[in-house]
Amino acid sequence: MRRGSRPGPGFVHPRAGRRHDHTYGLEVANDSSPNYQRWISQLCRPYVGQRALEIGAGYGAVSRFLCAGVPEYVATDTSPECLAGLVSRFSDSPNVTVRKLDVIADEPEGTFDSIILINVLEHLLDDSGVLRSLSGHLADDGRLIIYVPALNSLYGDWDDRIGHFRRYSKGQLGRVMRAAGLTILESRYVNLVAIPAWFAFSRLGVRRTQSTRSSGIGRELQIWDRTAVPMTSWLETRWRPPIGLNVLGVATIAK
Repeated sequence: MRRGSRPGPGFVHPRAGRRHDHTYGLEVANDSSPNYQRWISQLCRPYVGQRALEIGAGYGAVSRFLCAGVPEYVATDTSPECLAGLVSRFSDSPNVTVRKLDVIADEPEGTFDSIILINVLEHLLDDSGVLRSLSGHLADDGRLIIYVPALNSLYGDWDDRIGHFRRYSKGQLGRVMRAAGLTILESRYVNLVAIPAWFAFSRLGVRRTQSTRSSGIGRELQIWDRTAVPMTSWLETRWRPPIGLNVLGVATIAK
């Protein structure tokens, strides 16, 4: 595990590694933040193409928006609970196929116009190695679409609990993509307004929420989703912030 002052490929935050439950809270987020999930899908949409593979789709919170209009959409996960949820959610969606896929141990089948990792890369120890492997399954001019949590200074108990090895800066994600042999097409911070709220939640308030019912967390997410997300998404379509709670990166195979 690489720990250093200038994070790059394989960096592990000094506070990471004590706990790991990547599905913790997913069922709450699934129902509580549709505006945010729709916004993520809108950010990714221009790069998706006709045949898409999503890694770590969870319960399909973003997939339900992102798959619309895509002729072939493959949603994958490793968790039996998430796979069952995906099968149920997309039972009436003929364009969506659900598969079990562990990118650490297995290779995807076929090639894709896009391979999508939304809040996944931070869970993978060998981040650049996984991206390099996945890039071998891109069609000509295919794209890797990566959305990750930003700013290691915000790393808190919540990140540790759900198995984040790290958060990313724009520069750090760029180094990881280039180490994987990729050419960067897009790299931007998003979700500026959420930084103070995330700091309060993850660094200051997570112990309180751990002792309350998940419905309490869900109510807080609903309020944020109804109020802050529409304002932030409107603003950031017109102005790119210099910093944000998340980083969007899009890359293709270097030629």
